[in-house]
Amino acid sequence: MAGEEFARFTRNFAKVFNFKRGPWRRLRARVDLLEEVDRILGPERSVALLVDGIRHGRKNSAIPGFSPVSCS
Repeated sequence: MAGEEFARFTRNFAKVFNFKRGPWRRLRARVDLLEEVDRILGPERSVALLVDGIRHGRKNSAIPGFSPVSCS
């Protein structure tokens, strides 16, 4: 019983570990950069730049996550 529970709780460990070592680090680096831009320029200016980028179709500069703009 305990062995089955352990296997159930750890069955996705390898997938999650590999995701956090690879794609998550790259996404986190982008978020850190956006936070730094926000800190330097201020929230109003950084949001205005983001909106301007979306308006002009610069889709590869979108914030990762749930967004109407593609992140590819």
